[in-house]
Amino acid sequence: MITQHIASYMAFLLTEMERDAKVLDTPWVYCTMLPFLLYAVYMGFKWYLLLAPITIPLTTFMVLRADPSKAKSLWKN
Repeated sequence: MITQHIASYMAFLLTEMERDAKVLDTPWVYCTMLPFLLYAVYMGFKWYLLLAPITIPLTTFMVLRADPSKAKSLWKN
């Protein structure tokens, strides 16, 4: 059951990657650098959210590792 969910999640990520490649393959993106830069920013946010099961724990770990005092304040009631 879990492997089916993981497989469908991976298929969805592959579909999104193909869609991004298709958009970046169109010539209008490179007419000026502005559409390319805007789409690159959009892709960065989109992939951060799509990979949230991986990026959110890593980001939390890096923040707490940088400042361990934040970890103590998170567990106070």
